[in-house]
Amino acid sequence: MRAQLSDLTSPDLLDLEYGSPFDPDNFLIIVEAEIGPLGGKGGDLFSFQVCSSSWMVEEVERRGSLLGRHYLILPHYDYGRLRNTIAGLCDRHQGEDWQGIAARLVQYASLKTTSRRNRLQGD
Repeated sequence: MRAQLSDLTSPDLLDLEYGSPFDPDNFLIIVEAEIGPLGGKGGDLFSFQVCSSSWMVEEVERRGSLLGRHYLILPHYDYGRLRNTIAGLCDRHQGEDWQGIAARLVQYASLKTTSRRNRLQGD
């Protein structure tokens, strides 16, 4: 079984593909990725903190340190690169069942919600 990216949304940016953060070179937004079994319907919602490298540098300077789990860091906002990075992550993960794949994906993104279909079917 393999993982598949179905959709990307953000509570911080209404249109990820054609929109842009206020400063595309210095930003932090939450991106939610619906990822499920390849060829299946639905999936689980994984949340990434997507930021620019300059935002990361400024935040480290401001705080003195920053933990990096669940961050996806880009040189600047680029929807194609964002989508390709998450799709590539999905392509690299396979397993015996969906729970095993999802357990590996939470190393990169927090599991926000589990879809009803996946809970019921135990994919």
